[in-house]
Order: sequence, then structure tokens, then C-alpha cells
Amino acid sequence: VRSVNGPAATVIQGNSVLGSNAVRCVYMTNNSVLSGFTLTNGGTLSTGDNSGGGVFATSNTNTVISNCVLIGNAAGQGGGAYGGMIYNCSIIQNSAHTGGGVNSSWFATNCLIWSNTATDYGGGAWGTILYNCKVIQNVAVYGGGTAHGDLYGCLVVSNSATDTGGGVYTAYTIVNCTIVANASWQDGGGIGGGASPTVKNSIIYNNTVSIGSYSNYNFGIYGYCCTAPKPVNGVYNTTNDPGFISYTNGDFHLQSNSICINSGNNIYIAGYDYFGKYYNTLATDLDGNPRITNFFADIGAFEYQKPSFILPFNWAQQYGLSLDGTIDSDGDGMNNWQEAVAGTNPTNSASLIKMLSVSNSVSGNVVTWQSVASRIYSLQRSTNLLAQTAFISIYTNAASSLTNLSYTDTAVKKAKASFYRVQVQ
Repeated sequence: VRSVNGPAATVIQGNSVLGSNAVRCVYMTNNSVLSGFTLTNGGTLSTGDNSGGGVFATSNTNTVISNCVLIGNAAGQGGGAYGGMIYNCSIIQNSAHTGGGVNSSWFATNCLIWSNTATDYGGGAWGTILYNCKVIQNVAVYGGGTAHGDLYGCLVVSNSATDTGGGVYTAYTIVNCTIVANASWQDGGGIGGGASPTVKNSIIYNNTVSIGSYSNYNFGIYGYCCTAPKPVNGVYNTTNDPGFISYTNGDFHLQSNSICINSGNNIYIAGYDYFGKYYNTLATDLDGNPRITNFFADIGAFEYQKPSFILPFNWAQQYGLSLDGTIDSDGDGMNNWQEAVAGTNPTNSASLIKMLSVSNSVSGNVVTWQSVASRIYSLQRSTNLLAQTAFISIYTNAASSLTNLSYTDTAVKKAKASFYRVQVQ
């Protein structure tokens, strides 16, 4: 079911008084799609069928809710929505016992989840994976922003919990999120709860608690994150100020000199979906821009898009360098930025990418080059350097734990001159 003129002109209205007189806006069954509506003032029974005041979906994976506005609905579970897969929706001012905005949906992608309330868990969302969502000013007892759901590429700001987990309660995986200015009574103004989350490439900063000392988080494993205090469990974290454009005005993009630029781990932004398919989990940032620019992922929900030669913070610290990538510390002809991209040692002139040998065999040309275990390479060939597109890739996604890599080019004709080059992908 799709509206003609979109949610501003097409409204489905229910009755949000919980009980026998309640009227839910929409009930969805398997293999159905709802697109382009405003669902408002929907409600459910107080007990029994008490889920999804705005919309109830019988199947998580075979029902789609897209480009809708869910506003002012109420339920026992999932005031705005219960179940389904949710895309590009605004979920605003809904209320429930658990999951004020969303409850038990398979996931929500590119959604605004704003000003929802729960009298127990998950003011914004409960039991739902969030991708590239803005979770703002939601309220609950546990998990003002979200509870029992993972987050990827999300902004979680100004949510509150009257007990634990102002921003996030009991998540298992958090990647490239910005979690700031959330508040709780105790144990994790930013991230709290009973599970130990794995948090990667994320900013957890300037969150508060009324009692205790766990203002940003209470426990977990942190990698390539910006938070304070420095986590005991994890690697390559920093406690430095993240350098937002304007914390006061709520602009959480990174300033040009932010230590979070280029300081994430590229490996963390890819993974497997629930059907076992490998894919780029965070191909874009929260603005829809490319997630990786300048070879390295940033920390946080927003990727700095302008060309930058800022060195990855922890990489620079490892070698005692400033963040200025234009310097060539070892005088080998590769500046420190190029060394960081290549994964070579910027203080050792013998550590660099270079071709070692090209030899001819019965099978073809054998090309060998110096490599680094943590990088992926492509080998390119040209038989005419004057051509407009001189080089073509003949070997990609080349990775090895060895210090040298080799490839036998069997396609080239022996009588024709061949030129080779290696690139870091």
C-alpha cells in the first residue's frame, strides 16, 4: 500500500487511549509493504494484543515500513511500531511500556527516532538493530535512547534514563556511532546495562550521571574509540576531546583538526548480514556520504569529507610523530601520510612499498613486491604507457602474512613489453 502524495498529505488515524476503545492505525501481514503515510494517534489494548500502536507487523523479515511518519501513538510494546523492517521513517512522540518508538523490529535504517518515551526499557527503541539513525531526546527508565539492540553509524544524543543507560542500555555491538550529551541516574550516562558491549570506531563523550563515576560507560570492550576514562579493555582508544564543530549548537561533525579524523579501523565497518552475506555494513556515514575518505575511516557517525593529511592519531603516537602527514620523517621519499596508508614504518627508510623483481618463467611473468601483512594490494599492468588508460588491474584483493607477495601474469604475450605497478587498495 503506497500513498500518492506522501505522509504530509496522507494520514491514517487511530485512537490512542489504551484499552477496549483503542484503534491501531495499521496491521501488516507477511510480504506486505506500507509506504508514504503518517500514522498517528494509534493505540492498542492494555493487555493481550497490546503491541504496535502505529503499526503492528506479523513478520520481522517479510514486512516493510518505509517513508512514513509515526507520531503520537501508544501501546504496551512498540508505541510507534512493532516488528517489520523500517526504512527512512520519522518516529516521533510515541509511548509504550517497552520500546516507546519501536519494539522488536528486525532493523531500522535511516530513521529519526525522536522524543519517544517508555515506562520501562528503550525510550526510542527496544530489541531493534539501528543503522544510520538519529536517536534524540527519548526517555525511559533503562536505555533512554535504545535498549537490547545494536547500533551502526548512529547519532545518539540528549536521551535520558531515570535509572541506567541514558543513551544505550545493553547493546552487544556498537560501530561508528556518536553518543553524546545523554544522561542517567547511575551506571552509564552514555552506555550502560547488563551486557558487555563491543564498541568500535565510536565517540562516547560528555555524557553524565547523577551518582557514581561512570558518566560515559560502565564496562565493555572498546577499540579505536574516543571516550573517557581510557577503557581498560580494548586497543587504540583516546581520551582527547573529539573536536566537534559545535557541541553547544548540536553540530557533531568533526572539525578539520579533530583527532578522530582517519583514526578508525577500516575492518570494523564491514561484516555479515543475517543471511550470511558479506557486505559493507557502513558504506555511507550518517549524512549519506562515503564512509571511508582519504583511505581511513573516521571515528564517530560523521565522516570528514574534505581532503586531509591528518595522520591516524594512535598510529602517529606509536612512532612519536605529530599529526602532520606532509613530513617525511625517514627521508625515503614517502611522506608520513603515504607511510600510514602503506602501513610501513615512517622512521625506517628501508620500510616502504617497492617492486623487488620481475622475471620470466614458462608460465608467464613473475612479479614480486615488498608487502605489509595488514594491507591489501592490487597489481596493475600496462603494455603501452602512452595510452590514455595505460594500466589495468590484473590482480586485486591481494593480502598475505608474508613480507613479500608474488603474482604470475599468465595472460601477457612474451614478445610484448610489460610494465607493472603496485597500489595499496
